[in-house]
Amino acid sequence: MLAIFFVSSILILCIDIHRYRNICSPTVVFCCLWIVIVALASLGLFGFSGYTNKALLSVTCGVIGFGLGGLIMTRLLDRRARDVGRGEKACTQLEGGRAGGACVINARLLYLILCLVCVGEALSLISTLQALSQGANYVQVRGAQLGYSDGQAINTNQLLLTYQTYFCGPALTALVPIAVTNWFERKRPKFCIAVLLCLVASVVASGGRIALIYAIGQLVVALVFYGNQITRRTKRVLLIVVGFAALGVIALTFLRSSTSLLYSVYSYLTVPMGLLSHFIEVVDEAGFHSFGASFLYPFFYLANAATRLLGMGSSFLGDLVYYVALPQETWVQGLFPERVYNAFATMFYYLYLDFGTIGIPILTGLFGALLTFVFRKTFLKNSRAAFLWYLLLFRTLLGSFMIWQLGNTKFFLSMFIFAAILFPTYKRGHIGGMKRQNKIGGVPTPGLIENEQSLVNDNKQLLVNVVIPVYNVRDYLAKCVNSVLMQTHENIRVWLVDDGSTDGSSILCDEYAGKDARVRVIHKVNGGLSSARNEGLDQIFSIKVEERGSFVSFVDSDDWVEPDFISFLLNLLTATDADISQCGHFISFSEFSESEKCADHSLSVLNREQVMESLCRNGRWDVTAWNKMYRLSLFEDLRYPVGKSYEDTATAHLIAEKANKFTVSMVPLYHYVQRYTSIANGVRWSDSKLDLIEAGDQMAEWVSSHYPALRDAAIEKRVFVRLSTLSQMVNTGRCNDARAQEMRLFVCDHAGLVLRDRGASKRDKLGVLMLLPGLFWYRLVWSMYYSLRRRRAIWR
Repeated sequence: MLAIFFVSSILILCIDIHRYRNICSPTVVFCCLWIVIVALASLGLFGFSGYTNKALLSVTCGVIGFGLGGLIMTRLLDRRARDVGRGEKACTQLEGGRAGGACVINARLLYLILCLVCVGEALSLISTLQALSQGANYVQVRGAQLGYSDGQAINTNQLLLTYQTYFCGPALTALVPIAVTNWFERKRPKFCIAVLLCLVASVVASGGRIALIYAIGQLVVALVFYGNQITRRTKRVLLIVVGFAALGVIALTFLRSSTSLLYSVYSYLTVPMGLLSHFIEVVDEAGFHSFGASFLYPFFYLANAATRLLGMGSSFLGDLVYYVALPQETWVQGLFPERVYNAFATMFYYLYLDFGTIGIPILTGLFGALLTFVFRKTFLKNSRAAFLWYLLLFRTLLGSFMIWQLGNTKFFLSMFIFAAILFPTYKRGHIGGMKRQNKIGGVPTPGLIENEQSLVNDNKQLLVNVVIPVYNVRDYLAKCVNSVLMQTHENIRVWLVDDGSTDGSSILCDEYAGKDARVRVIHKVNGGLSSARNEGLDQIFSIKVEERGSFVSFVDSDDWVEPDFISFLLNLLTATDADISQCGHFISFSEFSESEKCADHSLSVLNREQVMESLCRNGRWDVTAWNKMYRLSLFEDLRYPVGKSYEDTATAHLIAEKANKFTVSMVPLYHYVQRYTSIANGVRWSDSKLDLIEAGDQMAEWVSSHYPALRDAAIEKRVFVRLSTLSQMVNTGRCNDARAQEMRLFVCDHAGLVLRDRGASKRDKLGVLMLLPGLFWYRLVWSMYYSLRRRRAIWR
């Protein structure tokens, strides 16, 4: 039997390694874990009494069943991938980048749960420290925290113990995968630190080594998932964290055992086989089988509690609860000399409860298929949501030598909390995910959009032009164009305007035109972004009126959009009969680090004056061209200024003057990529950056003359463009330039107006306050801020 186990396990292991070549594959982890456990148990060291052949048979059937379940799922998904004509092993360049998008997290619920966990873990730690200070030993304290009989000598608060067991523990289990992901993606640093402190407090209070082992395993999975996208510095920090966790495991082992470290480690890994043998014999003597109830124990546990409460208790449910809890309640002697053990029943005991040895391969097969499915979604399709779930489920693999965690009530609560946190903060509706709070000028307007489904169906016939200027962005172009071609609104015409690219981007454009009839390519001599956009508009207007479509949108070639970007803007525009619609956007510092521009997703319909004020004060309606959809008629006799940077600022007010109604909902559907290695983001100075001041002054002068009531807002626009240009000078070391002093004097001259104006943005007011003492302080503060942002983006 031992030979059969090793041969079958190694064979399954080799097949999986050949297919996936990933150490985090569930089959690899499961097989390696049990190969180690069985190999050590077979040595019989330190007086270990051994295990029965029936226990070994159960483990052998379980490993084979798990491997076959994963293999069957692999073959099914591979066949499905071939049927649809696309493999999952690799993505070509035309498929562009990672497939996984950002995972939506309910931030409010996340922080609420974290606060409740912090309170519970802090109280639990205080209780432990008090017990130790009163002369208790650590084994007694641990017993009290876990509810063991040998710990009842310590006074414990039962309410706190229940709160810790059925909320804090499961909630912390759900928070750890999110914290691991956030740490690798450099998001929510305070949240990550708080979760780490809660984990440390929980381990110290309960003495549970397994929590640290789970954390180490999840960190390794995250390291493999992010791979080369993290820097050496991050890897060094990871090694330090793993090292401290390993030291924590060793320290807890010393505190909980009076024997040698080697003996403790050996017994920890081999006693599961002895306990499995013992509890299988107990079940056989009782002749009890639960027929699948142990596999789904949490539901039957609740059913037993409910029937007992109603006075309708069932003997079957009562026996089920008894035998599932048996390994936790019964201490077994004789496995090692003068030692007693419990809890380590392994997952196979709980599966044996259902259908005996025959049921083990079937149930473990289902378990292996489930984990393989999530694993493939994680590592082959790069799904961020699947990755979070795999981190959570990975602990069920590592803990399989102790317990069947998917059938554990506490872990079931963890999954419930985890799912609640990952549930989107708003549901995507027919209007592209717009939050269902309609407003006109900030006033809620019920029923503004009626018959949404009918509206969406009507809009399917509308043709939308998408203009994408292209210049030397080969590394970014595939992701951008793919995101546009995968729009839920399929009736689009994509104009790729190659502005004289020299890096092969033009070839990539032609390849797209050959693959998709909706793509049209325009090759031209390099003339800049404005020239490329204008060329795209000229080509659209050269088509017959009935064929050119009525709408146009712009996407920059190094950015990308969500699948409902076009449908959202189109439905928004047609539903309110507006001339221009605008959505929100993410500022992407790197692939895994981005921030939302505006958290207010409410719908607002603005008039022309409100838009002009917003343009001057940098409000919700902004100057950018790429997060909007326009009626094509607005560009009939209007083009972007050629040869100038900041063409959006120079043109936004002129386009707005030709429109009558504007609709905005800041649902983030556009990803604006900040490339810190580009000229536009301040790596080196160019006098073209001064075009922002020229464009801002022109807008301010025009707004002042056409809308006298907005003269203060126009002055603030002039202040803003100077603050922005000064920031660019700081980034490039040009703060000693005489022009910088001129800008500072202008800002100081109008500082009183900006600081007094309630409509001025807090950012502008802060910039003015920093600049008043002198350029030195402005340079000092801004340099620190910019350095932090840049490190956040490039430390990968």
